[in-house]
Amino acid sequence: MKRESRGYVTEPSKTIPVAQDVDVAVIGGGCAGIFAGLAAARMGVDTVLIDRFGSLGGNIGPGYLIGGGATAEKFVLGSRMPGIPEEFFRRAEEIGSVQGVKYSGISNTVSYLSFKMAEESGLKLILSAYAADPIMEGRKAAGIYIEGKSGRTAIKAKVLIDATGDASIAKRAGAGIINNVSRDYTSYGSLLENFKDDFDQYNECGLFMLIGNADSERYNRFLTENSDISDEDRAWAEENLKGPKVDVFSDAVIPFMRKAWNEDGFRIVKKLRDPDITISSNRKIGSYGRNIMGGRAAIAAGEIDTGDTGCISLLERELRIHAFETVQFLKKYVPGFEDAYLMFISPFMGARGGPCIEAEHVLTVEDAAGGRRFNDVLFKNYKRRENIWPDWSGSGYDVPYRMMIPRGIDNLLVIGRGAGYIRRGHDGAGMRTRPVQYALGQAAGTAAALCIRENTTVMGLDVKKLQKELLGEGFDIGDENRLRELGLR
Repeated sequence: MKRESRGYVTEPSKTIPVAQDVDVAVIGGGCAGIFAGLAAARMGVDTVLIDRFGSLGGNIGPGYLIGGGATAEKFVLGSRMPGIPEEFFRRAEEIGSVQGVKYSGISNTVSYLSFKMAEESGLKLILSAYAADPIMEGRKAAGIYIEGKSGRTAIKAKVLIDATGDASIAKRAGAGIINNVSRDYTSYGSLLENFKDDFDQYNECGLFMLIGNADSERYNRFLTENSDISDEDRAWAEENLKGPKVDVFSDAVIPFMRKAWNEDGFRIVKKLRDPDITISSNRKIGSYGRNIMGGRAAIAAGEIDTGDTGCISLLERELRIHAFETVQFLKKYVPGFEDAYLMFISPFMGARGGPCIEAEHVLTVEDAAGGRRFNDVLFKNYKRRENIWPDWSGSGYDVPYRMMIPRGIDNLLVIGRGAGYIRRGHDGAGMRTRPVQYALGQAAGTAAALCIRENTTVMGLDVKKLQKELLGEGFDIGDENRLRELGLR
């Protein structure tokens, strides 16, 4: 989405009060940021975590789960998740969340445990506040300005961890940003060839919802008993229900979609023109307990820039309207939803893709598929994607420390979706799984704390010392032969 300038104003200079002077500041309390903050604080360094919401956990906290589960893909880290994430979800299971740790019942447990473990570790929190510009000393990060109810204040910090998801702080610090990946980008050739032509380059985002007073048994019975539709309805669906990532309800619902389309003006698939984005209702609606159904309410795919205020504002509006109208459609037409209502909708969009940093090393699809080894390995990722790269290595690949460091900028680490790995939508390297991001968060927090202990910078850190700390926390860096090669045995 292009930004139109209407001229400029000059902001008057002013003296900003310093609210805190800490060792480490983590910006973003999502599923990477919370583990970064806990890791640094537990190592005894003065750490503050800043988040725009009043609750922690990101898409496994206030955002609920967009899809999958909080620990569903932990196999990508080997036999188990490392130290703090393993402890976190063990404690979640002991609490006994609704539907365990797989679905939306974990949301409030995640936020509660984040608060409790922050309190136990001495992690400071600044909530309901937005991080603004980083404080820079040349090419070194030295703190962050924040905007909150008290106005604009400053947090001095020796190391910043950008866990915003879109590399927002790194971008403002002057880091190079990878926004789009073209078809001729080497690492994406094979990946793009496996996408449909109408969305060979896309980003994706969506909202989660819960629907109250719904009868899941009746709905599922209706789907089973009405799987055959007329040739006319199928032809209509093939003509109108298409576009990037369109994932509408099953065949049984198509006649109702068509009727609502023609009689009510409700578009189950809606096309935006500028930017080129398709919005659709999502078929993945299932039972979340007695008389409650839920899933992704609405998804959007196409020319999405999650780092652009205008694009995000447009999508927040369009997706929320579409989610509400989808429930009204279900209520009017679909058996099982006669008395249903929209009970909950997530307060922010869950996104895939988006901008990432030009890191000291940008992890590519070839790196992952070829099982590449790095001397600055943090942990191994065993995710396999044979569907996009037929000769994918079965031995796993190394996740390097350098992928968190913006090229040419010191004392700033970037984690979450903003870290340096190539993707559009579903990433080619398999870095976007939640357990991987938990581990990346703990690794970043550990690195930041070591920089304070060793009185060094992010770029000057002895990575072997970091690797030894991570080994002690249960990180899988490699087998015994590999550890000897790295000088860790």
